[in-house]
Amino acid sequence: MKVYVVTSGSYSDYRIEEIFERKENAEALATVLSDGNEVEEWEINKRKVVPLWSIWMKRNGDLDDEYGTPYADTGDKESIYCYDDDSIRFAVLADSLERAIKVASERRAIILSRNFWGENEKIKELFLVESDIGL
Repeated sequence: MKVYVVTSGSYSDYRIEEIFERKENAEALATVLSDGNEVEEWEINKRKVVPLWSIWMKRNGDLDDEYGTPYADTGDKESIYCYDDDSIRFAVLADSLERAIKVASERRAIILSRNFWGENEKIKELFLVESDIGL
């Protein structure tokens, strides 16, 4: 969906005067204000919101309640971090908790198959993710 934004000024004086759904209305206001106003076209509602799930998992694949239940946040960086010999935290972008747990389980299996459990730097390189979320 597009909206039409009537703006004025520049640099530190730049401001939005009004926002319209119809271009004709925006152009009409810009003409009436006659202060060097411009009509800008902005795309809205184009970002899909995908929650970042925090999943704590034990080495055996069980969810680890000791660190908390899975929850969703608004971050946008995935991460993996081993807390101790038995627990690992996955921050996973997924549209549902079930999908996040599936992704975390698959990544856990890969980590175990490479014998990287507890090796945060190797895990970071393996998955090319940031390891600083929530730490």
